[in-house]
Amino acid sequence: MSSFMSVMTPQSRWGVAILAGGQGVRMGGRKPECIDAGQRLIDRALGQAHRWAPNICLSLRSPDQIPELPGDITVVLDPPGDVGPAAGLIAALTWAQSQNLAGLLTIPCDMPDLHYGIWERLLTEVEIASISGNTALCFMPVDTRGFCPILTLWRTEALPGIREAVAGGRHALKHVISELGGRRVSVPDGWFGRNINTPDDLRSSLAI
Repeated sequence: MSSFMSVMTPQSRWGVAILAGGQGVRMGGRKPECIDAGQRLIDRALGQAHRWAPNICLSLRSPDQIPELPGDITVVLDPPGDVGPAAGLIAALTWAQSQNLAGLLTIPCDMPDLHYGIWERLLTEVEIASISGNTALCFMPVDTRGFCPILTLWRTEALPGIREAVAGGRHALKHVISELGGRRVSVPDGWFGRNINTPDDLRSSLAI
């Protein structure tokens, strides 16, 4: 007899990928190294990832992009081509596939206050979809303001479709998500926390 528990994919078969290969132009460059609450943004993102999963990778555009990374972090490099975060997604899912993972939650390094419940909510939705026969390959948390395309849970089976979309010039993640039939997962307002994109965002955070 089938049951929810009997078909659940163990959480250990899921991972987290931090997509940090962007130029950070609006921040003046080197965004992952900006200090928030006494820590670099990248270190805060790594702390979030460690709370969620044992399988973690960090996507960068070059191996020397961020200095002084922990020695136990797997770094994957964006493939050539100016396709934005899709490059990091492809690199991360290729790594996940090599590790026999079911999939990855991708997160940016500039949302340091993500609520822990996002992870549980998305994994629960994946299992509900599997039980009901839904074939969605990605799952996005959504609140009343919308969603952040980088903050998405992807099955490894999504990789061929992502590559096809990028090869066809449709590399914006919102378009990739649409082509893959992304499933929206409602979460409470406030679960996304801050999104730090500019020096003003960082200064506003320090003033709170």
